[in-house]
Amino acid sequence: MKNLFTSTSRAAGTLAVIVLVAAGIAPAAEASVFSTSPGTIAAGPDELENRPSPVSARGPGDAVITCTPKVHHPHHSTHRPGRVNVVVEVRCTAQVARIRIWARLYRDRTRVSVSDERNIHNTWGAQNNAATDCGDGRYKGWMRYIVDFPVRFRPDSGESSGMGRLVRIVCP
Repeated sequence: MKNLFTSTSRAAGTLAVIVLVAAGIAPAAEASVFSTSPGTIAAGPDELENRPSPVSARGPGDAVITCTPKVHHPHHSTHRPGRVNVVVEVRCTAQVARIRIWARLYRDRTRVSVSDERNIHNTWGAQNNAATDCGDGRYKGWMRYIVDFPVRFRPDSGESSGMGRLVRIVCP
């Protein structure tokens, strides 16, 4: 009976993740968080292969605002020896109402750092970073961002997420 309960619970948990992703409540990149055991947070294939995309909105007249994301290469920290960090950024062609941006850092396909959300209002761009103690390995950065465009622009918001390039880092 215990095995039936465990299997049923596991199946219900997996179904809940599928429903949340399909309904747009949880982004697909977040699904791996729900399906891993405590202490082991592995990245899913979508999280490691997709690149973030630009988002655009059209406003009064022929005005267009485009916001372009960039995941910089992970690197040795220049201000905190013994650390590795990644910087992520979004730059827009005009001022937007708000940008929310998150960063993550992965080493050998395992998430090792998660940033807090940065929430910047009335801006042309934003950046964030994630950092961890140095350990030899293959690193990738990840980002997610949401842009709220100015009033009378459509769509009124846009978002994207994805990974940067893989970088091999050897610690001193």
